[in-house]
Amino acid sequence: MTPTKKEPIMKFGVSTANTNYAPYAAIHEEIVTHIQKHYDCGHHAAKSIHTGHLIDLDAEKLTRTVATGTKAEKALLQPGLDVEFSARMSAHVKQEQCLLSNLPKAFACIVNDYCTEGLKTRLISLPNYQSTIEDGPLALLTLTAIKTSVHENART
Repeated sequence: MTPTKKEPIMKFGVSTANTNYAPYAAIHEEIVTHIQKHYDCGHHAAKSIHTGHLIDLDAEKLTRTVATGTKAEKALLQPGLDVEFSARMSAHVKQEQCLLSNLPKAFACIVNDYCTEGLKTRLISLPNYQSTIEDGPLALLTLTAIKTSVHENART
């Protein structure tokens, strides 16, 4: 019988003789999948984390359509167009609010569920932790400290 290879631990950490942590890319992808599956409106936060850049929801911002035609036609059509615009704008604002509320949740999830205790200590001790990194999953995942610690002994 051949010994089975231990499955890698899905946390950011340095692999040693006793521990086998998964590569950065595998953990990063698991985080993205977790956020997309379990967070309300998580697709925008997941996409932002996947790309490393905050998704620009203003690119999807709507413009109000103004009715054309005679004065009577405008008076008939414009209220309907205004209701449609209002409903679509409300949905857009909800997406923005979800994205902004999901980012701190994602940060907490990454730190608590995907970082080893030693890495958490190293991150918290960084001089720019509170000003730049805390509550910012994009800053956290692009952080050299995580990538460096994970890649020191990474096996792809």
